[in-house]
Amino acid sequence: LILAVTASNTVAFQYVSTYNNKTAPRTKANTIVPATTLRPSTTSPFLKSYTATRQKYLQQETHYSRSSSLYASADNSSSSSIINNGEVDVDALIKYHASIVLQMGILFSLLTGLDYAVSSLLPTTATVADDSIAAVAPFWASCILFYGLSLKSRTFNPLDNTRPDLGKAVTSSMDDGQDQEPSSDDPTTTTTTGSKGFGDRVMPSWTPPGIIFPIMWVLIIGPTRAYTASLVYTSTGHFADPAILALLFHLSVGDVWNTINNTEKRFGAAVTGVVCVSLANVNAAFQFYQADQKAGMLLAATMVWFTVASALIIQTWRLNPVEGEELDKVYPVVGGGDVPTRFAWFAGESD
Repeated sequence: LILAVTASNTVAFQYVSTYNNKTAPRTKANTIVPATTLRPSTTSPFLKSYTATRQKYLQQETHYSRSSSLYASADNSSSSSIINNGEVDVDALIKYHASIVLQMGILFSLLTGLDYAVSSLLPTTATVADDSIAAVAPFWASCILFYGLSLKSRTFNPLDNTRPDLGKAVTSSMDDGQDQEPSSDDPTTTTTTGSKGFGDRVMPSWTPPGIIFPIMWVLIIGPTRAYTASLVYTSTGHFADPAILALLFHLSVGDVWNTINNTEKRFGAAVTGVVCVSLANVNAAFQFYQADQKAGMLLAATMVWFTVASALIIQTWRLNPVEGEELDKVYPVVGGGDVPTRFAWFAGESD
């Protein structure tokens, strides 16, 4: 390559010495004369081949450059089209499932450790469902354990599971709780379209006051879960029983749903999420019924609340379109929600 460039510079432009005839004494005038006017026959076959090859290469490079620009433009357009058409947020789905697996792994290890501690420290005096003798923790102790897990299961979930602001709930319940908009029949009058909920979305007009939600979870749903799980534990003699693990799975799915609905505000994906939460509760009630009929029937009664909650979530989704009249997708989409899905445990300070 060096020899070719040197030959090109040498042959293409030659330095010649000429005398200026118009001036005296004679002086040298340096002139650069193109080689083609002086020595057209001095161009070597090698140089001709090199020049032709180089020109062909430059043409191809220009073509590839233009093609790459066109391809990049088309790729960006297609990416925008995919996002606009609701591209599935695979990263969010992976994190949702991974958080459930991690949470269940931690809870299973915790309950297994408690079973080992109870069997090692307490006498085996209780008769369990299979007529065997086992060491069982006091009923009140298991109630405290399961009540705590019912209210604070999100502690074991790596996602950002910030609960709704109770202060906003109280403020919302003190207001009239409804948004007004001009009536289609008479612009001077207004019609009720929905409730303000926690102040971050439009909710149905029949939404219960915000203070009702923490009351339901703390005073009704939580104690019911604790009591029924303790009944199952007393019957089976194991904390890490499959029925109790089914309840913990229901709690784990609920924690992921809370992230989707309250933190990320993906109203469409929250519809799918609340269906999964309800189905997990049905499964837990069925598993409880197999171990203790009373426990299963009591836990199944909480489906009344989950049915109301599901209807509320679905109607909220319909009242909060993403763009214009288009409803949010019922699955997580790229760019959807207020914040991206993240593991709060591993987030840096910059996040």
